[in-house]
Amino acid sequence: MADETQTVNNIYTGKTVFEALLPFCSIGATADSSARDPPPRCHPNTRQSVRERLLICLAWLHGSPGVGKSAVAQTFAEDCQAGRCLGGAFFFSRLKGFDKPLRVIPTLAYQLAVNLPGYKAILGQLLADDPAVLQKSMHIQFKKLITEPLSIMTSNHSLAVEQPYVMILDGLDECEGESAQCEIIEMISEVTRLRSDLPLLWLICSRPESHLKMTFSRADFMINRGQEELVIDHETREDVDRYLRDGFQKIRAKYEDVGIMAR
Repeated sequence: MADETQTVNNIYTGKTVFEALLPFCSIGATADSSARDPPPRCHPNTRQSVRERLLICLAWLHGSPGVGKSAVAQTFAEDCQAGRCLGGAFFFSRLKGFDKPLRVIPTLAYQLAVNLPGYKAILGQLLADDPAVLQKSMHIQFKKLITEPLSIMTSNHSLAVEQPYVMILDGLDECEGESAQCEIIEMISEVTRLRSDLPLLWLICSRPESHLKMTFSRADFMINRGQEELVIDHETREDVDRYLRDGFQKIRAKYEDVGIMAR
């Protein structure tokens, strides 16, 4: 009994909370992970209009392969990080093994414990009450690790934030299993619809796969939400032109430096 009490008490410490979560996380899928270094980013001063719209209307950013969704997501995550409003991010990748659906929620919870003051202590208590929650279904994990801690913080007025925290899921179509992809959308849809008091805004980026289109098209998700399609348009062409011009200027400067040194 004494050992059990000690375990419950220890789970309240930040170190133990992180240690409990870590084996169930894919830390390599986060925005600042070394496993993704260097990550795709928007070239400076590009994709400005898209990034500005994401600050207002967060939902689904979709587009064909190669149009720059991940670069927008990464740059947006870094913008939010700089503004101290990034709750968490998960960048799916089949190639790197960051595609397991049961690792998504613990990874987001880990980041919230780092970024959101007060969340870690409440999460520790919930983990002490049910340590096996990390081995339960994704729906239960979402409820116990995301919704309940924030609900507790809201109800006891310990959650005082000046702006919502942004949660980013990039490459959802690379998550293992179409049913899991749809379940993630449905969980987020439900919490944004029923718990508008929780200070979370979600950005989901993916290819426009048919099953995702169908899930996103449901009215209960689209209320007070929006979607943005990333296409090759006039702004994109200007971005490419700016990127190439900057690249050529760097190459020219490099060769000019070499020429000066050779004289």
